Amino acid sequence: MTLVELLAFAADTLSYRQDVVANEAYLNTARQRISVRRHARLVDYYLHEGCNARAFVHFKVLAQRQPAIPATSFALADHGAGRAHGDRAREH
Repeated sequence: MTLVELLAFAADTLSYRQDVVANEAYLNTARQRISVRRHARLVDYYLHEGCNARAFVHFKVLAQRQPAIPATSFALADHGAGRAHGDRAREH
């Protein structure tokens, strides 16, 4: 029984890999960015590496009110990051 399950697992893995290779071979069905870049390079178009999404968020907290930001919110703080690139942050 264990041998049958092992062969079934190996066949399932092989089938999955063949499906992935077949999908990545065409631009319309490619899911990985590297595959799309390779297809684009074939027609002399070079894709940029890309970058993560970024946003500047300004929180104004008034002492008289209850904060509207939930305690479970997550934000990274880099003090003065906007100013380092020439942006001027508004301060109230």
